Amino acid sequence: MNAFKYQRELDVPFLQQKFGNDIFSAREIIGSFVEMVDNELGILEAALLQRDYKVFARVAHRMKHGLSILGLQQEIKLVDELRAHLASYGSNDRLQLLCRRFVDDLEEKRALFKVEMIRLDNWIEQAANES
Repeated sequence: MNAFKYQRELDVPFLQQKFGNDIFSAREIIGSFVEMVDNELGILEAALLQRDYKVFARVAHRMKHGLSILGLQQEIKLVDELRAHLASYGSNDRLQLLCRRFVDDLEEKRALFKVEMIRLDNWIEQAANES
C-alpha cells in the first residue's frame, strides 16, 4: 500500500471515481492508455487515408480493452458502431465519418490524459521530496 494520499481530485471525474486516492494505479493505467494510443494512432490514420476500413476496424477493436479499463464508453460504442456498419454496409461516407470521429475522440482523450499524467508525475515528485 502506498504511503501517500492524493491531496487533490483527479481532473477527470470518472478517474477519481475509479481510482480514488490510488494515484500510482491511476498513473500506471493512464500511462498505458497514452502509450497504446500513441502506438495505434498512426496505424489508424494510415488505414483511414488508404480507406482500408478492415484494418481500421481491427485496430480499433484491439483497443477496446484499454478503452474499457478507463471507462471510455462513448469510444467503445463508436468502435462497435463502426464495425457493425462496415459488416452491414461496407465502406461508405458514413463509415468514413465514424472512423474520423473515433480518431478525433482518441486524440482528444490522449491530450486530456497526457495533461493528467504530467500533473500526477508532478504530484508524485513533490510528495517524494516532502517525505
